[in-house]
Amino acid sequence: MQYRYADREDYSCYASGNVLKHFTGMPCFPVRLTIELFGRARAFVGRERMRVYDPCCGSGFSLAVMGLAVQREIESLYASDVDPECVEAARCNTALLSREGLNAARLRLIERGAPPERIAQYDEAAERILPALDEVPPRVNVFRHDILAGPPELPEQADFVFADLPYGIMTEWQSEGGVDAPLERFLGNIAPVLAPKGVLAVAGRKDLRPRSERFRKLERISAGHRLVWLLVPAE
Repeated sequence: MQYRYADREDYSCYASGNVLKHFTGMPCFPVRLTIELFGRARAFVGRERMRVYDPCCGSGFSLAVMGLAVQREIESLYASDVDPECVEAARCNTALLSREGLNAARLRLIERGAPPERIAQYDEAAERILPALDEVPPRVNVFRHDILAGPPELPEQADFVFADLPYGIMTEWQSEGGVDAPLERFLGNIAPVLAPKGVLAVAGRKDLRPRSERFRKLERISAGHRLVWLLVPAE
């Protein structure tokens, strides 16, 4: 794919395990691709500051990457997951989206007796992240929600919904009401929370084919072993 909004640069400061915390069994979406998808969505939406929602947030890694790398272009961040462990992990990572949060995480490393090389690794990554942060970080709300059961109750519609869909390698669909036709149910429950000129990015395997009368296809992006569809509300 050709990148238009994420320059070819070193994104290692955002890599899981440097500043953002790694959680075993919770996959991480590629950093550069995350920033690129946000950029494409923002260009279509046309808002200076975006309202972002991740309904299958896992550890909150992708949302936290956006909240750090393009913070000045974000108004609010919402994250949900059906798994309570994912919700706690996402709260941990999204707590790092401010200077105070980064400093608090560093103090925790010291209090836990982290070796000097680990603290130095953290400091190097944090130093590269800090210039992108705003004086006032975006609003953040992380909550438990089963997206297959119904739409979440967000206080505002989202301009960009990002979802790295479960596809059976490290993660699988979960729902208290069963997982029959999960993609169709997912699309139906996302539609009410997306702004009229919002963008939905769904990522999955190469055989991903999202079909819904509620959406029309804006872009199809092939990136490595992933396929990403950018969808917008049908007129």
